[in-house]
Amino acid sequence: MQQAEIIRLLKEYSRAESEILEAHKHIKSLKEEIDATRELSAIDYSKEQIGSSDVITDMTYNAVVRIEKLTNSLKKWNDRYERYDGIIHKVLDMFDELESAERDVLRYKYIKGLKWKEVSKRTSYSEIQCKRIGYKAIAYLQDDTK
Repeated sequence: MQQAEIIRLLKEYSRAESEILEAHKHIKSLKEEIDATRELSAIDYSKEQIGSSDVITDMTYNAVVRIEKLTNSLKKWNDRYERYDGIIHKVLDMFDELESAERDVLRYKYIKGLKWKEVSKRTSYSEIQCKRIGYKAIAYLQDDTK
């Protein structure tokens, strides 16, 4: 993996966490709405559901269309969830390869978006040491992910 890709993943981590929570709420809501629509419509093709010309009534048709739209929306949210979940897992897998100091520096710099001076304050390393630790960690991840 290239340096730019590693940094991009680190910077997207926080957003990925937020997007996962958002997607989870939508997925739960859509599943509940699909279940409720199915229960309300109870499509069973009885005389009440099929008109005298053996054509599905508007009510049944509308329920089928609604469920299809909800299912398509659910698929989009599931895809979104999977994409951001993938980012989170890639970052966590990368962090498993690093020492604690390296994880801290990368987390503060790229995930939290702090300036090197702030990273230095939070880690008790000098600003120059933080940069070296961060660059060394990214270089290691580049070699490790080839």
